[in-house]
Amino acid sequence: MSSRAVRALYRLLLRQARDLERQGVAALDIRMPLNKEAWLFEGGSHSWAAPRDIYRLESLRTLAPWAAKGVASGSLPPPELRALVSRCFRHPPASSSREEQLDRAFLSLRLLSEQVHMHCHCSSSCETEGVDVEVTTGYVGNQRDLDPTFEAEEGAEEGADGNTYFTYRIRVSNCGEETVQLLGRHWLIYDSRGVLIHEVPKGTSGVVGCTPLLEPGACFEYYSGVDLSEPAGSLRGSFQMAVVNPSKPHDKWIRTFDAEVAPVAFVATGGAA
Repeated sequence: MSSRAVRALYRLLLRQARDLERQGVAALDIRMPLNKEAWLFEGGSHSWAAPRDIYRLESLRTLAPWAAKGVASGSLPPPELRALVSRCFRHPPASSSREEQLDRAFLSLRLLSEQVHMHCHCSSSCETEGVDVEVTTGYVGNQRDLDPTFEAEEGAEEGADGNTYFTYRIRVSNCGEETVQLLGRHWLIYDSRGVLIHEVPKGTSGVVGCTPLLEPGACFEYYSGVDLSEPAGSLRGSFQMAVVNPSKPHDKWIRTFDAEVAPVAFVATGGAA
């Protein structure tokens, strides 16, 4: 039974890799799962983190160490992903039992499904003048589930759940050769019909109270969130950046530019876990 199950899971994993290729996905970028409590229950968080390429490889090594051996990148084109799946199943650790191989196969399928969902449905990445901005969104829950004092507004439909809460993680990586500073932000939030419902004006100071200075190879990561009146929407915008003299960061900026934040969806799927 376990041998047949492992083969079935192997075929499912290969099918997901082929589906990515058919969808025109250039590469599956591996990401860590969201900390969905960071914004809603902890008031947001921010930290210095590994830059884009290192982060993706470290994410693969953390989530699937058995698959990461000999892999040089956490951005996997579909053909490389298929080859990786084949290698892991054809050459399992000699000491592993059939039960362990089956457990690993189930875990691999769950991890790949989660990564495909994040990459294809609730993430975006865009590089502008060496500054890469990656956004990943996640559904946290609805107002009825999260707020013990919630009462539906008078006239609302019976069983109305109130607003829907989403969190998002933003990673700003300096992949260029110049030191830059994040000065401000510009957010545009849309409902499911593409109607603008909220705007944070361009030039609004910093993010989470910070205006981080990013040397080459640095990455600033933070969590924030939004509540919407419906279970879907989208976000796009930009960060206002300045190129600075690293030896005199308080001098006049060398130049400024907008680092694009590519559109990313808010989707109330996958539960609030």
